[in-house]
Amino acid sequence: MFCEHKSAAQIAAIGAAVAKAGQRMLFTRLWEEMFAALPAGLRDLLDYDPDSGTAFLGATTPEQVLIEGIGIVAAAPPTCRWRERPHARWHFMATPGR
Repeated sequence: MFCEHKSAAQIAAIGAAVAKAGQRMLFTRLWEEMFAALPAGLRDLLDYDPDSGTAFLGATTPEQVLIEGIGIVAAAPPTCRWRERPHARWHFMATPGR
């Protein structure tokens, strides 16, 4: 979720819905002041990196699989700690015909 132009209440509502559904989400442009404004319960669920302004919600599970034909390209600043975490894989679902 691109957080930069969302309110803390909007981010919290979306994050709560994703957590309740047991899904995972990547938060981007989640700057420190916005992260601090989120409810403590949501902050506790997020794996937050202030250098990149990103956070992960939800854990990786062993049964997650790669989907052939799906590729994600991402970049991170040299100070970003996600660059050192190849185990942080994401599960993406594809909808046929879209």
